[in-house]
Amino acid sequence: MLIFLKQRYVDLVRAGTKTSTIRPWPQCRLIPGSPISFNGHLRVVCTTVERLSLADLSDADIRADGFETQVNFRAAFLSHYPTATDDTLVWVIRFALPTGPSSIAAVA
Repeated sequence: MLIFLKQRYVDLVRAGTKTSTIRPWPQCRLIPGSPISFNGHLRVVCTTVERLSLADLSDADIRADGFETQVNFRAAFLSHYPTATDDTLVWVIRFALPTGPSSIAAVA
């Protein structure tokens, strides 16, 4: 599945500090093991998918998404999804870079 990220988030994925993305999609077709391509250039593998309300996101969820605090996460999330509220249901999509000698995580 192709998912678009701003370049600063792609850099965090490459650095290993962003291991999830949080999306307010009505449905999610990803399952563990599904391939994900960020911007068509960076490939990862979905490890878990969980549906939560925005209010139920933990500090660990926020850190995995590349943010240090709930305040920073909320500001960024609301800049992308301004109508979101605490009751908004989101998909927490966790992923990992492929491992092994034959893995190709980055596509030129």
